[in-house]
Amino acid sequence: MQVLIEIPYIFIQTAVYGLVVYAMIAFKWTAAKFFWYLFFMYFTLLYFTFYGMMAVAVAPNHHIAAIVSLAFYGLWNVFSGFIIPKPDVLEDGRTVEQYLRNYFNFRHEFIGVVAAIIIAFTVLFGAIFTVSIKLFNFQKR
Repeated sequence: MQVLIEIPYIFIQTAVYGLVVYAMIAFKWTAAKFFWYLFFMYFTLLYFTFYGMMAVAVAPNHHIAAIVSLAFYGLWNVFSGFIIPKPDVLEDGRTVEQYLRNYFNFRHEFIGVVAAIIIAFTVLFGAIFTVSIKLFNFQKR
């Protein structure tokens, strides 16, 4: 039930945040790109929220949950793509799309696969939270 409660709140946050940030970044205003952006923002916020809920449900207290979360957040940041590669100027006439395809092996055709994976993480974290909150009891008597 607690997982379901978060869904509309995060949707509202995503709609407000996504609209403002999309406009500020000056992305191209096409319906497909905007809704893909909202989709990925929504499910990213969902799985981070569900991960936090899961960490608290699995750990015996909030101190251990914070330590475990810190380790995973660090790992996620390392592998999130925010590592700045060595400088490589585009003076050879390549477009940004060609650069991303050649340097990072980015293919737009995989967007469906990436969407499925992000949904899977969201469902996994929500399911682990739901099972953990029902099965684990760390209260001392």
